[in-house]
Amino acid sequence: MKKAAGILLLVLLVAAFALPGSADMNKYSTVFMDTFDTVISLIGYAENQETFDARAAETHAMYLHLHKLFDTYNSYADEGITSVYDVNRQAAVEPVKVDPILFGLLTFCKSHYELVNGQTNVAMGSVLSIWHEYREAGLDDPENAKLPPMADLQAAAQHMNIDDLILDEAAQTVYFADPEMKLDVGAVAKGYATEIVSQMLLAGDMPSFIISAGGNVRMGNPPADGRTKWGVGIQDPDGAVLGLSDIVETLYVTGCSVVTSGDYQRYYVVDGQRYHHLIDPDVMDEKGVDPYRDVLTLEKYRELFGYTVHPFTGVDYVAYYMDLIRESGAEAEVIFANDAKAILPYTKNVINCDIHTRKRTKRRLIAAGAEKVFSLDEILTAPVNGSGYNENYGLLGTNKATEDTVKLFPRDCQSMVEAIQKKLYDATGKHVEVMVYGDGAFKDPVGKIWELADPVVSPAYTAGLEGTPNELKLKYLADNDFAGLDGEELRQAIKGRIAAKDGSSLVGNMVSEGTTPRRLTDLIGSLCDLTSGSGDKGTPIVYIQGYFDNYTND
Repeated sequence: MKKAAGILLLVLLVAAFALPGSADMNKYSTVFMDTFDTVISLIGYAENQETFDARAAETHAMYLHLHKLFDTYNSYADEGITSVYDVNRQAAVEPVKVDPILFGLLTFCKSHYELVNGQTNVAMGSVLSIWHEYREAGLDDPENAKLPPMADLQAAAQHMNIDDLILDEAAQTVYFADPEMKLDVGAVAKGYATEIVSQMLLAGDMPSFIISAGGNVRMGNPPADGRTKWGVGIQDPDGAVLGLSDIVETLYVTGCSVVTSGDYQRYYVVDGQRYHHLIDPDVMDEKGVDPYRDVLTLEKYRELFGYTVHPFTGVDYVAYYMDLIRESGAEAEVIFANDAKAILPYTKNVINCDIHTRKRTKRRLIAAGAEKVFSLDEILTAPVNGSGYNENYGLLGTNKATEDTVKLFPRDCQSMVEAIQKKLYDATGKHVEVMVYGDGAFKDPVGKIWELADPVVSPAYTAGLEGTPNELKLKYLADNDFAGLDGEELRQAIKGRIAAKDGSSLVGNMVSEGTTPRRLTDLIGSLCDLTSGSGDKGTPIVYIQGYFDNYTND
């Protein structure tokens, strides 16, 4: 249940806290509205009006130039400028030489993609262009406003791999390895442009300033009136009138940026429901939804949370799964609830598809009056007309392979890991532990997706991977047993304690607390999954060295 956050707020400059200017510097301000589709305001302290006007003109000119470079929807080729629009039209055919500033923006976005967990992706232009088209049409003709077809969004989402954006630093060119790729830098362009302008002002004779560019606020040096910080007001997104009465919080900062966004400006209305481009997973409290007790119909879900797509895939999974069911010739009715028993007023025959809680779910359903309950591990446990099967897990841990086949969880792989271990020993004389791994235990903090889709992390492993970690917690030793030591003396004391550790279990000993009480296979499998499976790099072999090393050895 997801919707855009009401707490992503518009930033307003707080003028109420302004003090009289000093004798040497005076405060001036200006506003211009012809760049980046927003209002840009500049407040600065300068010696006189002429100095401020000159800096304001430079600021305006730079914003105009950057607006044209970063524009996704217009060409400025007649001015000798290669914009993002031009790149989108040409880069799939041949590398396109671009301005160093635009190249710097794209380099910044690509290099920071992993740091933001993929949440900001300038390669989403194929998806965002569809949203833009339908939103503009809906704004022009509200009575006939429509949502983009799910099939179009799903198709476009196949062309937003940031790795297909090829940047040649030496040649300053941009190339698309995917001919269907498009760029959209709207998420970062204003902030990036504002930082460029700010650096220009900081290097000149008006370093005391504040810029507000549509939710991107950048402070230079402190106000030249004796204050040490600028006041930045956070507007209530539900406020009807702009002004101090709508400010819910004030931040006092300087020499940095405050950047916000929200769903209260760039949206359009379809059938009375507001639709937008932002998603926030934490709005159930806002809507008064109790996730533990409430049961929502699809209609109520749409009313509360609208038409939402996942930020990484661009897919509305509710619509996606309904389409799968209907394409198979069945009807679908969707009910949202966290209590499995909520399904029983609709049917007494249930397939419960949860994985790790399946036994409890089945038990609770039967106790509540269900007539037939099957878990996925009870389906396809034997071959059907020569089909594949898994006698232990059935359909648990399966993945869709083709439109009419699935890949089952592996079976009979214990002999494989033992054979690999033997081959490695015969070839190298080295004893190597081997395991087959699946989904580890991890929740993506941005996409909010839990791993653990497989029934177990490792279906087969060699004997040396049995058990749990038996390690001393170094931080505990440093904070407690050796709290009075530091430097080389502390290192040697900890080294001695590790060297003296025998092979007996440390369970119940505080010196091992905090070492993550999980099985070795689960820990190592999670490590492998995070480095390979989450990036969908095929079926890799991950080689880990040093996991069992004694770090006291020289």
